[in-house]
Amino acid sequence: MEVRDEGFSEPGRGWTVGVTATVAAIVALCVAAVVIAGEAVDPFWALYLIWPAGVLGVGWLAMLGYGGYRRYRMRRYVLAPVVAALVTGALVVTGLPATANLWISGGALKQAAADCTDSGAGQWIGGLHVDRVRAGADGACYFTTGGFIDSRGWVYAPGDAPTTPDGRYTLGRRSGDWQRFHERF
Repeated sequence: MEVRDEGFSEPGRGWTVGVTATVAAIVALCVAAVVIAGEAVDPFWALYLIWPAGVLGVGWLAMLGYGGYRRYRMRRYVLAPVVAALVTGALVVTGLPATANLWISGGALKQAAADCTDSGAGQWIGGLHVDRVRAGADGACYFTTGGFIDSRGWVYAPGDAPTTPDGRYTLGRRSGDWQRFHERF
């Protein structure tokens, strides 16, 4: 059985370049969101992705609308941004980028946790940008990775769960001796 596209034409070069650039920008924005979710950058910067995402989304929809009006063959341009957005959303919701960054940076973080020297300056430890390192009262080492008002990051506590300094901390075990922490302001 042969499928016929009667009445549809190949898109023009300008439209193809425009929609390809828009799709590429949407995919790049999704990659930036995954990098931020992996905490290589302070998660506060995710707020700066909202308006470009809206502009690119509206632009993409307008181009598809125009392509439909002109009866262009455009199946290949429809799914790429949708798939990129769905994959990004799934990665961010599952926390996979942050866990992968912890796995990649784990050796360097364990070395830094060995002496757990308090620092107030930002530094790179492995692939993780750490705003602050501090020792807990029970020997746990807290690596603060960001937060605009609230702080969040990783806790290295070999053996036992760390004793939180006060009721503002919530902990969640990730893998082995590592836990996520969230300190409410």
